[in-house]
Amino acid sequence: AAAMVAVYPLDVAYTCLAADGARPRRFRGFAHFAREALRQHGLRSLYRGLPLCLATAVPFVAIGTGVHDALAPHVLESSGTGARRVGRVDALPGDLQRLVREAAPAHLFPWNLLLGAFAGLAAQSATYPLDTLRRRWQLLATWPCDTAEARPMNLRECARKLYEARGLRGFYAGIGANVAKLVPELLVLCGAYHFIHSS
Repeated sequence: AAAMVAVYPLDVAYTCLAADGARPRRFRGFAHFAREALRQHGLRSLYRGLPLCLATAVPFVAIGTGVHDALAPHVLESSGTGARRVGRVDALPGDLQRLVREAAPAHLFPWNLLLGAFAGLAAQSATYPLDTLRRRWQLLATWPCDTAEARPMNLRECARKLYEARGLRGFYAGIGANVAKLVPELLVLCGAYHFIHSS
């Protein structure tokens, strides 16, 4: 949580800079964005949506862990269960190759990675509407003061406006691209896993 608090303004800046499609662009970079956000709405604007972000982490972890634990006995059963537990003494810093090689046996590959990816995808899909709502709320960090009448004043109103404008599908906007990026991520993980085991 402490790390999230420290880097959260960067996440808000990323969202606002990525959505800045004006010609010319409203912001010249992070520093300019931060100055405008502080001038328009104060320091709290850089932490807009943080409580929702922290609250989303709980169901994300619960769903991801639950899906993984429910499917692991069935998916990994045919691959065997020869994973040796690595104790505190064995898990020494700097010994990543031995730790990965002994704690995650190669005979479970690639099913262990696919299972983890599916569990993460299930958790992300379930919490995606909350993430969409958080990002729309973040965009208000630099909403011009002269348009305050059209500006949602709280998360509930922000959700209502999104639903009225786009329906339930609006809460899942962009989920296709989010799922598509899982493929290269999984390929990189598989490649790194195979490299460590073969070295």
